Amino acid sequence: MQNTINLRNKPSKNKEQGRPIIPPKLPVPDREEKKQVEAPKPPAPPKNTGRALLDDISWSGPMHSHEPDMKFVIGSSLVMGAIAVLFLLFQRSVVTTIFFALLGLMLFAQSRKRPEEGRFEVSLAGIKVNNEFHLMKDVKSFWLEYQPNGIKELSLQLKKWYSPYLKIPIGEQNPLHIRTLLVQFIPEEEHEDTVIEIVQRKLGL
Repeated sequence: MQNTINLRNKPSKNKEQGRPIIPPKLPVPDREEKKQVEAPKPPAPPKNTGRALLDDISWSGPMHSHEPDMKFVIGSSLVMGAIAVLFLLFQRSVVTTIFFALLGLMLFAQSRKRPEEGRFEVSLAGIKVNNEFHLMKDVKSFWLEYQPNGIKELSLQLKKWYSPYLKIPIGEQNPLHIRTLLVQFIPEEEHEDTVIEIVQRKLGL
């Protein structure tokens, strides 16, 4: 075929065929175009106000601790009975004799009686015992007495002259949680039991 063209033997029209071909330089993009889109920064955490944010603590339990010392209870009842006998023998006072005899029986009976159940709540607003509410500003100080196998009690010193102290059994509540909440608003001071409170606790009253 005479019309067939052999491309391999076709002479090049480029006069500079012997020189290496240098590829053209590509345009370098501007540095400003290389800026990457920064990821949005997370919101800043809230400022620490210095107060622990805790939920309200509420529980149910007896209105007062009830762990009477039966030896003390029986001894006190016998003492009341002995006083009644002495008044009967030496004073011939029937009324006084009956009074001390009944007092001895009442002490024994009350020590066997379980206290009523109550509802307690400690919150940022105050302390609630059943329907009675005490604001934080009305409490002078507090103290937590916690013995794993003994007394577990929250003591509040109120700013009321006629009711200075309020004792609240905390049962199985965590005393650290209650303290963390109260210490933000109320001074923590140790409360020592009076002689009357010690006798009441031993009698289970």
